[in-house]
Amino acid sequence: MDKVWAHETYTSFIGPLSTTVVVGWDDVRKAWQMRFGQFDSVTISMDDPHVRISGDAGWAVCMEKVGLLRKDGKTIAFDAFVTNVFEKRGGQWLLVAPKQRRFSRRRNDHVPSDLLSTIRASRRSIAPACSRSASVR
Repeated sequence: MDKVWAHETYTSFIGPLSTTVVVGWDDVRKAWQMRFGQFDSVTISMDDPHVRISGDAGWAVCMEKVGLLRKDGKTIAFDAFVTNVFEKRGGQWLLVAPKQRRFSRRRNDHVPSDLLSTIRASRRSIAPACSRSASVR
C-alpha cells in the first residue's frame, strides 16, 4: 500500500462504506488498515476502465465488483462506481484520491451462499418450463 499512494496531507479516501472523508496520508493509511483488518478475504475486480492523463495528473473511472469475507464468516458482495485520481512523481504514478460509490445490481448482499445456490438452481429449472408455456397459445 505504501508504494502506490502519495504520502501527502491532501491525500484522501472515500470508500463505498465510508461515512466521512478521510484526509491526510496517515489517516488514510489507518483507515485502510482498519478496513482490511475486518476481513479474512477481499476480492476486487474491475470492469470497463476509462483512463485519462493530463500532464502529471491522471484519473481512472470504472466499475468494481467487490467480495468480502468477514472474520465471522459472513460475506458481503456489491458493485461500486469508482474514480481514482493519480499524480505522477519521479516517473511513478501515485494514488491521491480514490472514491467509491456503492450500488447494487444484486439483491443478495447478505444472503448465505448455500441459499444463493439453491435459488439459482431453481431459476434454471423453472425458466425452461416458463418459456415453453409462454410460447404456447
